[in-house]
Amino acid sequence: MATLQRPHSKQFLFGSKVASDSGGKSSIVTFGNPSNDALNELAAYGTSDIRVLRSLSTMDPQQCASLIKAACEETGAELVVFCHDYTGKSVAAMVAAKLGAGMVSGCH
Repeated sequence: MATLQRPHSKQFLFGSKVASDSGGKSSIVTFGNPSNDALNELAAYGTSDIRVLRSLSTMDPQQCASLIKAACEETGAELVVFCHDYTGKSVAAMVAAKLGAGMVSGCH
């Protein structure tokens, strides 16, 4: 069973607000096997599009980056917000490179 780490709530709320303010919509991408309670908690942050990468059960940065890139292309994402944790730090630069996009990190 997966549970959410509370520090991530800032990123979820920020992403939802930016999407709403710009007339877009937000998506959340997670991996593993989160519980229904965890998915319902994610939905409470204002997104209706929650993508669970069930084929990724442990954090493999390269595989995670490829799957997030695919999700970005599928949704037409213009902005990607990563959590400021081990996963986000190890994947964000790879996703940016794969998308040919810029990246800003360490913003508080």
